[in-house]
Amino acid sequence: MLYFEIMITGNEIPDVLRCYFFGSSFGLKDDATSNGICGFAIPDLGVLYKNGCKGTLYESQYKGLLVLLKFIENNIKSLRGFEFEILTNAAVVAYQLTHHKSISHTLKDCYNMVLAYRSTIPFRISWIPDHENQALSGLLETPPLNSDIEIKFDDKKSTKGDRPGKGHLWL
Repeated sequence: MLYFEIMITGNEIPDVLRCYFFGSSFGLKDDATSNGICGFAIPDLGVLYKNGCKGTLYESQYKGLLVLLKFIENNIKSLRGFEFEILTNAAVVAYQLTHHKSISHTLKDCYNMVLAYRSTIPFRISWIPDHENQALSGLLETPPLNSDIEIKFDDKKSTKGDRPGKGHLWL
């Protein structure tokens, strides 16, 4: 199992942590079986995470955000007191979460999971252009490989549809 654990020391970290996420799909726009890649970055902590995933473009983008939120949840003791500014080039995801409109039935589960995290993690989300998304740093050098290992974010058993904090996140 892979656990994320961070320790914050010193005064060099700002009160607001800028977090970046992305998601991309390599198949047809609406093909939920397409391979893709998603991930996040928190530059002030030196964290960069990328992993292969399956889904449409928008599902992959939501998965990038959900992995970021799971990371924050798993490290909430160390990150207590910080506000999170989440920045992304995923315009549709940012729009849906800021305007609460146009949520397709295929994205409703992802959208609801983000809302569940929002009840426990203080964050705001904004759109940025691709060239400003630091989670994309080095993306071209990172091949989207299928992993032979299962990466879990905590050791609780989960079933599909569990709410945040009750198991590992599906990718």
